[in-house]
Amino acid sequence: MRFQEVDLPQILIDARKRGDLVLFAGAGVSMGAPSNYPNFRDLATDLGGTAYPIEDHELIDRYLGRLVENGIPVHDRVKGRLSDPHSRPNHLHESIVRLFGSADAIRIVTTNFDDHFRGAAQTVYGAVPEIYHAPALPLGDNFKGIVHLHGSVLDDAKKLVLTDA
Repeated sequence: MRFQEVDLPQILIDARKRGDLVLFAGAGVSMGAPSNYPNFRDLATDLGGTAYPIEDHELIDRYLGRLVENGIPVHDRVKGRLSDPHSRPNHLHESIVRLFGSADAIRIVTTNFDDHFRGAAQTVYGAVPEIYHAPALPLGDNFKGIVHLHGSVLDDAKKLVLTDA
């Protein structure tokens, strides 16, 4: 079946019909306009700048932990950067929520901190699904809504899962 520019395999269509489809989405979804957010690595290296460059093969969460150890308010800066009032859901956010057919059927798990899937659901369906933020997550085999695995900019910055700590 063709869904806009994408050919969807029958197995996905069948899963959607049964209510079993769960979509996992990361930073790539929020990179295009008008969202314009960076990927995780670029976000991290922007925080450290030239004063604290990331080392070759350094894991991003360890790098961010090193920045925290050096007094950089990583959590607050990430929340601020990913709360840009000019950033909006893009066509990918809207296309993904459309896959589900209604706000009540949405089942998205995201590592993104931004709120764009909720905004896309509001735009597409005029309704908002249940929203979950780490550390209070639903059971994986029986949920409906949007799950923010690493927290959300809608919560306290300290709750964002960013560092190796």
